Amino acid sequence: MIYPSDFERRIGFDQIRERLMNYCLCPLGADEVAEMKFSFNKNQVEELLKQNREFKSILEKSETYPEKYFNDPRANLQTASVEGTYLEAVDVWSLRNSLSTITEWVIFLTKRKEEYSKLFELCHAVNIPASLIKFIDFRIDDEVKIKSSASPDLQRIRKRITEEQVRVRRVMESVLRSAMENNLIASGTQLSFRDGRVVIPVSAENKRRVKGFIIDESATGQTVFIEPAEVMESNNEIRDLQHEEKREEIRILKEITSQIRLNLTELTACYRFMGKIDFTRAKAKLAMLLESEMPIIGDGKTMNWFV
Repeated sequence: MIYPSDFERRIGFDQIRERLMNYCLCPLGADEVAEMKFSFNKNQVEELLKQNREFKSILEKSETYPEKYFNDPRANLQTASVEGTYLEAVDVWSLRNSLSTITEWVIFLTKRKEEYSKLFELCHAVNIPASLIKFIDFRIDDEVKIKSSASPDLQRIRKRITEEQVRVRRVMESVLRSAMENNLIASGTQLSFRDGRVVIPVSAENKRRVKGFIIDESATGQTVFIEPAEVMESNNEIRDLQHEEKREEIRILKEITSQIRLNLTELTACYRFMGKIDFTRAKAKLAMLLESEMPIIGDGKTMNWFV
């Protein structure tokens, strides 16, 4: 136990801690900073200093190292740990990207294990579930949408939705032309969308001359938006298919989440590694800054206190 309790504030170390947090790329590293403690263990201190020096060398050489997708998935992993829950596609994709970053870091350090031996040792605890990344890539695309090919049922449902939408569009255009020819709507009137349905804007005085269902009206009440009777059944079919599509997407997300659940132990170790890399990077960044602020001593060198 450090005495007194405000020791850090008295020596100004609380400011160092705050500056370190500002250099972290994600909460994983920031939590490492928050948990940082004074140590009397010589071996532990030397180990950390060596890691710091190695990362400082990476920065000084301007080496290109992975720094994208330092995401913190811990809340999502906790959600995934509960049977029957599922993660949204955006959360799955965030996890997938951060795993790719961890993979890139392991490759980066493995190729330079002689030069950065202490940083490379951090990789020993990492077992990246490569099959999980492939599992996700097969089901979610770069636009964070579930692929139609993710399941035969989803492919079938989306095909039917497209077919019905094409049919509705064709019928609607025919109804629109007929309404123009009968002077029920102005020439050049375009189809509109209300509540996810394709409708025709009609003046209120002509609304009873167009067979269909009034979906909405304008703020002034002078225009009503009518879904023609000819497409009501198809639109209802589309709505039912969209609900079916959503259910199938949730089933696929539950499937992905189950795979994540099976790899929780490995994933926890992966993100512990990411936190340590982020933490070490922040220390190296701050060390370089503080070194540049050090006064010049007699031999023309800076006072190297931080590395």
